[in-house]
Amino acid sequence: MNIMNFTRVALKNLFSKPATRPYPLAPREYPQRTRGHVAIEMDACILCGMCMRKCPAGAIEVDRAARTWSIERFGCIQCNSCVESCPKNCLRMEPSYPSRTPRSGWIPCKSRRSLPNNRRWKGRKQAEWIAICKKTE
Repeated sequence: MNIMNFTRVALKNLFSKPATRPYPLAPREYPQRTRGHVAIEMDACILCGMCMRKCPAGAIEVDRAARTWSIERFGCIQCNSCVESCPKNCLRMEPSYPSRTPRSGWIPCKSRRSLPNNRRWKGRKQAEWIAICKKTE
């Protein structure tokens, strides 16, 4: 009796529409109110730092001296506070999620255990990691 149930389910799934979508061929269409990620138009930004002060998660960092604006994507909670507080309206919420692009100059370590002398991962800057990874590999 179990073989008959299995055969019925297998035949039904064989001739029905697939449950998943073909990801690379058909990109996902997000609903209208999806808050994917924060995007910035750097030409319009005056680097006032209002978005950095309004961010409840502290994910935005503005450096006036270096004229840089950065956001930690995993720290952002997509609350839209930075977009609402921007005086020049150069921030916006994109309905999609950012594509994965490698950082320039980023050299990933093979594993956490490859760090010498049990060095800690937290609180390190990218330049320190590059130096440590080059020594261990």
